Amino acid sequence: MKIKAIKLILTSTLIFMLAACTSLSPIQTTVDSSSLGTIVALSVQLTMSAATLTSVISQQSATPAATNTLPATETPTVTATVTPTPNGVWLTMIQNTNCRSGPATYMPIVLTLGQGTSVEGIARSTINDFVYVRVIDTSVHYCWVYSPAATHTSDLTRLVQYTPVPTNTPTITPTSPAGFTVSYNALTSCNSSYSIRLFIKNPGDVVWQSIKMVIVDSTAGVTLTSSENSFTGYDGCTVTQTQGDLSTGESGLVSNFDSNPFTYNPAGHPLVVTVSLYSEKDLAGTVITQSLGFTP
Repeated sequence: MKIKAIKLILTSTLIFMLAACTSLSPIQTTVDSSSLGTIVALSVQLTMSAATLTSVISQQSATPAATNTLPATETPTVTATVTPTPNGVWLTMIQNTNCRSGPATYMPIVLTLGQGTSVEGIARSTINDFVYVRVIDTSVHYCWVYSPAATHTSDLTRLVQYTPVPTNTPTITPTSPAGFTVSYNALTSCNSSYSIRLFIKNPGDVVWQSIKMVIVDSTAGVTLTSSENSFTGYDGCTVTQTQGDLSTGESGLVSNFDSNPFTYNPAGHPLVVTVSLYSEKDLAGTVITQSLGFTP
């Protein structure tokens, strides 16, 4: 409305000026050139003033432009990476060792752990010195291993005890007579001690749990008696194999190194060894005895 009023005032002023010129000179029909220039200049000035006023009104009535606000800069949170430290009880195999589906030698072998393999102890059996372990990087993740066949980083009593359910223990009915075969394997030495190593195999269905050896050296007039609740063989000062028992079809090495070694070198002396195997620990249960003569 303001713009229309301004235009109307300008137009009326222009008509009034033209009419005045005509009334003063009724006889003259043309407009003087200087007067015409003044009229045109005034019209232009008024037009510019109207344009300026229009611009001001438009700016005042326009919606203010939005002010851009920069987003707040977020300070990143650094999450520390924690590297876990191995803990618990870890067992490292002294030699190649069978890992079974249960805590007994009659349970199926599911995996053989190579010498130097480390496994994590999860639980321990209340019988037979077996430990339930977790095996890394194999398809068989858990099995039972005979603990004397390995070194361990901590006391095994830290592990929770596992008691097998009696109804889940398989009953074995012997189909072959109890027995074993024995042969001389080697004479070994560790520092100033000497011991013989025998190879024993169990072809029968009775599981052998302990062993006694009586070694007679008639040349030196010496008799040595040794007994063990495991079957362990040595090469010098190093254990080559150890097992908690000998089940059907299994074989193992035995030695008198731990319990009663020679204090001299018996090489060249005829020896007679009487070997007795027992079906229970501590030389109890069914017993089978064999004698073997050889000269180391």
